[in-house]
Amino acid sequence: MTELKTTPSGNAIIIERLNSLACDTAEIKNKLDKHEEAQNNFRIDYEVRHAEIEKKADAAHARMDVFEKDLNKEREARAALEKSVREVTDKIGPLLTQAKIVNWIAVILGTSIITLIWGILTHAITIVK
Repeated sequence: MTELKTTPSGNAIIIERLNSLACDTAEIKNKLDKHEEAQNNFRIDYEVRHAEIEKKADAAHARMDVFEKDLNKEREARAALEKSVREVTDKIGPLLTQAKIVNWIAVILGTSIITLIWGILTHAITIVK
């Protein structure tokens, strides 16, 4: 085995390198501490924001439940309205037939009156006293 001989200038180089390593190690430790602090701040911020989002989501779900109840009420009201419209339509059916008959009579009567007036104006019909 060979013995390593160190010289005073060799020791200075080793000490300088050890000091450099110590500074680098301290710098790495400082960066790791800052990173750990940033990570903890991020985790805390994330948990706070996550809780806020959960609250907002719960509130949105509650509003959706209210809207769904209102929609169901509107659907029930619409069904009731459609039923009453069907009932009224069924009751009006015979009246529509009567209205058509009355309209035909009115048309015939109106045409007769217009023809009478036309005949009087053109002297095709004379009124006798």
